[in-house]
Amino acid sequence: MRCIGYCILLLCLCFKGVAQQAEWKIDSTQFLMGAPLNATLLVKGIPAHAQVLFPYFEEDSTASIDFISAGSIDSSISGVQQQMIHFMAFDTGWFALPNAMLLVQNSKGIDTIYPNSLRIHVFSLPIDTLKSFRINKPILEVPYHWREFLWWIIAILLLPFIILLIRWGIKRPKTTIPSAITSIEETLTAYEQARRALLQLEKSELLLKGKEKEFQTALTDIVRVFLAKKFGMSTLEATSEEILEGSKKLVSQPELHLLRDLFTQADLVKFAKQSLPIETHWESLRQAFQFIEVFKPNEN
Repeated sequence: MRCIGYCILLLCLCFKGVAQQAEWKIDSTQFLMGAPLNATLLVKGIPAHAQVLFPYFEEDSTASIDFISAGSIDSSISGVQQQMIHFMAFDTGWFALPNAMLLVQNSKGIDTIYPNSLRIHVFSLPIDTLKSFRINKPILEVPYHWREFLWWIIAILLLPFIILLIRWGIKRPKTTIPSAITSIEETLTAYEQARRALLQLEKSELLLKGKEKEFQTALTDIVRVFLAKKFGMSTLEATSEEILEGSKKLVSQPELHLLRDLFTQADLVKFAKQSLPIETHWESLRQAFQFIEVFKPNEN
């Protein structure tokens, strides 16, 4: 009688173990290194109203097989639940799929089950290092597009204008000594040259012809050359402010005021393009005479 009871208990245990089983399923145990490894975790023999808790795999960089992602749980078949797990291996050799613990919750409590241990072989493609590697595919010819030559076309069209601009810059006469005093004898002093040039400008008809800019340009050029010859200043290419700044240590305050008024009126005409009364131009000429008279040489 006791023997019959043991047999019944053993059959119940066996039935319970067969009722709930978990296993790994894969199409092949041979996988190429770096290729996706899709394994199905299958649980069958699930009682009605029971709930299966599938394991959660974490990404572990030290593991031989890396977990990538997990699909949704499929329970379309009665008594069976399965989940697709995606792995990937980056090393060669024999490896076992990660150990997984599943929990089955039913009316009697929680049962723990484990799938079978499944080993896979990860291999790499053989490479013959004695042979040279060569790509047998022909070189792909890419058709040209007109936009690739757009800047070249623009450069070719602009080249004649650039050449003309360079030639014009080379041939343009450089400013040396203003034309108002080029006829003055070099043997004269700076005062004598400036006075003769101012007298010639006074006799000119520039103001009567309405050429205010030419008049003021000639007037300031005469003063510039006078300062250059008298004090050795670099005035021909200097601005009005630079000339006034350099004259502070060379002339007194009254003469500096004369220079400031003279250059201010000239800049208004030459750069601001203002039209001044004719009396203002004669006043600038008078100031130029007054300025150079201060530096008239003593007659022995």
